[in-house]
Amino acid sequence: MKNLNFWKYTLLVICSVTIFSCSSADEETNEVYVYFPDASLNIKEDATEATKIPVQLFTIGSLQDNVQINYTLVGDGLNRVTDQSEGVITLEKGYESYIGYIVLKPENNDLGDGDAELSISLTSSNPNVIFGLGPENDNSTLAITVLDDECTNQIDVFPGTLTNNATYGSETSINTTLNGDVLTINGDFIGYSALSNATLDLVLTPSSPGASDGKVTFEAAEVGVDSDGYYYYLSPKGEGTYDACVGEIKFEFYIYYYDGGWVYWYSSSNVITIP
Repeated sequence: MKNLNFWKYTLLVICSVTIFSCSSADEETNEVYVYFPDASLNIKEDATEATKIPVQLFTIGSLQDNVQINYTLVGDGLNRVTDQSEGVITLEKGYESYIGYIVLKPENNDLGDGDAELSISLTSSNPNVIFGLGPENDNSTLAITVLDDECTNQIDVFPGTLTNNATYGSETSINTTLNGDVLTINGDFIGYSALSNATLDLVLTPSSPGASDGKVTFEAAEVGVDSDGYYYYLSPKGEGTYDACVGEIKFEFYIYYYDGGWVYWYSSSNVITIP
């Protein structure tokens, strides 16, 4: 009886070891999915803190060993960031789901050199690692845009359909076209719906060569006729301003209508914005 019990317990131990070994082998050969939670990311050039970019790991069964992931940065934005994790992250064993981080610190400059693009691709020497999700391996790479904090917009942002706010009229849509430095505005920009087809040429002059802001001027002129047959005339009230980065034009004018002679009506302060 003692011998029977001995072999029974011996067999139980052998079976237990065998089962554990098989289970461990299965876990070691499990596929390990590694991917970015998002497909794209924006980083502000003037951010004071480094950006931690998550890399997600998922597998069935806990990892038996750490997984080392290497990554490569490519693109014209390379000189706009510092790679603080130095091209490698480690996803720790013992977890079925784990997040590691790539750490990039934006490098601010005083140049208006526009936004820059770069991408991150992942590699690993571990044969069980699969990058991305689904049949198309979605999110196996990450597209990054480094947003320039020095605006480089010029007056070519203004043509189109803009929003006009006048002293006696708000949120009216006007149409604009650009020819050189002359922005022609058309619509109800004086705040009088009977004159819905007024036209005026604004001259936009930068504050310095290549600047995004400047002054607004125009010549006194007739701007149109209303639905009752009255003609209207505008004269400038000083110089206005524009800012292509803010997307805003400000100017003031005096309004006259013709009734046997030009009759002063009122003045208006206008703010035109990009919707």
